Amino acid sequence: MRGVYQSLRRRASGQSGFTLIELLVVVIIIGILASISVPIYHQVRVAAWNSAAESDLKHASDAIENASVELGGTLPPNFMIGADPKGRKQSIASNVKYAYGTKVTDTDTSITLSPDVSLCYTKTGTGNTYRMYTTNSNNLSVYYVYDSATGQVQKKDNPDKIAAASSTQGQIQWNPAGNGHRRPWKKTLGKCAIEQHYGAPSA
Repeated sequence: MRGVYQSLRRRASGQSGFTLIELLVVVIIIGILASISVPIYHQVRVAAWNSAAESDLKHASDAIENASVELGGTLPPNFMIGADPKGRKQSIASNVKYAYGTKVTDTDTSITLSPDVSLCYTKTGTGNTYRMYTTNSNNLSVYYVYDSATGQVQKKDNPDKIAAASSTQGQIQWNPAGNGHRRPWKKTLGKCAIEQHYGAPSA
């Protein structure tokens, strides 16, 4: 208290400036406020990243159902969409053309992903159900999965931080001719990387 009274008397007499103790008190207060606000700010950002991955998954499931209607009840072929810092809009029709040997006429069905969100979709069982996975590259500690057989979206721990998709690829990926190969090769997308690593999610 004596230091406070001395500061008040000094200011009353017209002297300016701060004592070392006053500066230390200010620094300590700023440090305490920072230690409280920074973790809260990080938690808010993590929640926003997770919300984007979950929301994109739900919207993607609607797009799959729309594509299935356009295909006469057949689910579209497997595909995955890699994360992009600016977000990404991927048409489903281009994948259908190469995998099924046909093209969806005048379709606008596409999947839109938020920035840094990746998605993987594969058919399951006899081909009339499917599972989809999404992750946000800013927070790979969790992933989201939608199973059409149950209609549920689940949030799962991702201790090995595996992304839902590392690149954008259709069910069949062709190698361009004249690239050192005698004939074009094709690579088939079977299961999503997360499911290959952890297995099918339990309810």
